[in-house]
Amino acid sequence: MAVGLLSNIDSRGGHKYALDAIVAATARAAHPPVVPMTSDTEDLKQLCGPGVAVIDV
Repeated sequence: MAVGLLSNIDSRGGHKYALDAIVAATARAAHPPVVPMTSDTEDLKQLCGPGVAVIDV
């Protein structure tokens, strides 16, 4: 699932987004409410989708 999520963001890719994809896949698989906290909300919001509330720290 994490690899498929990487195609949802731009083509900069590589391992730079691997951790974001793992966090997003875990958040999407968990039972709501799920609220990941990050200093890089832009990419994580794209990966998580509208069902997960991402908070900036």
